[in-house]
Amino acid sequence: MIVGIKERLKGNQKLLAFSTLIFLSMLWGVSFFFIKKGLVAFSWHQVAALRITFATIAFSPFIVKAFKKVDKSQYKYVFAFAMLGNAIPAFLFPLAQTQISSSLAGILNSVTPLLTFTAGVLFFGVAFVLRKFWGVLLGLVGASILILYGADWEAEGNQWYGLFAILAAVCYGFSSNIIKNKLQNVPSHLTSAIAFAFVGPSAIVYLLLGTDFIQVMQINENAWVSFTGVMYLGFISTAFATYIFIKLIQMTSALFSAAVAYIIPITAVFIGFLDGEFITIWHFVGMTLILLGVYLTKGK
Repeated sequence: MIVGIKERLKGNQKLLAFSTLIFLSMLWGVSFFFIKKGLVAFSWHQVAALRITFATIAFSPFIVKAFKKVDKSQYKYVFAFAMLGNAIPAFLFPLAQTQISSSLAGILNSVTPLLTFTAGVLFFGVAFVLRKFWGVLLGLVGASILILYGADWEAEGNQWYGLFAILAAVCYGFSSNIIKNKLQNVPSHLTSAIAFAFVGPSAIVYLLLGTDFIQVMQINENAWVSFTGVMYLGFISTAFATYIFIKLIQMTSALFSAAVAYIIPITAVFIGFLDGEFITIWHFVGMTLILLGVYLTKGK
């Protein structure tokens, strides 16, 4: 009877883990679309700063408690997570989407699990497995195909800007390992609160004093549409999703949680297609290679 209860609990944990993974992929999958909408009125760095500002506001009620509860020795790891898991990618993805489509940005983000594994092996003591190594290389080949061929070359834009999306995925790979190895026992809302306390004030000052954000809000007819899109990015796709992501990593593993990036392209491509974005066979070739790489990186 006790064995049956244990098996049932394990089954429930698995169901919860996979359900959380799918839910998180939907939250993040639509974020590329809202970045696109944010870029209608704002510059890429305004989108990033505004996104961080909204996320900081969301976690502001927990900041004082977080600094009291979390040991000071953990601050350096939280700061590393804040920069690699939030601040830097928040700027890199809008920069990439100034030249590439939202669907392509979402697809390129799918190399995150492969890069999470690589960072884990090289810097966090994760065991090296040759099969997984070939999976990493295959996934990167798929990503390269997406940059070279998975775009409308007749459209305006520099497809090499996809490398900024890849760089953001590198940042995510490191941040996931930091959470699992250094912040495993810190409650996710406290980790997030301190993280945005570190990066939020600079983003707010830069947005208001270092850009023409206020002027854009006053004179650009599309400003409120873009503002609403970035509001989603800040409150839902950043603050809420970051909280869920940390919980998922602590509940499972860095590599499993990073697998959210495999499902994100489905949402991103579907929404991009509905919004009239260019989709070719190369998108599916690149995604197939990435998913094959994922298969090779799985296992004990």
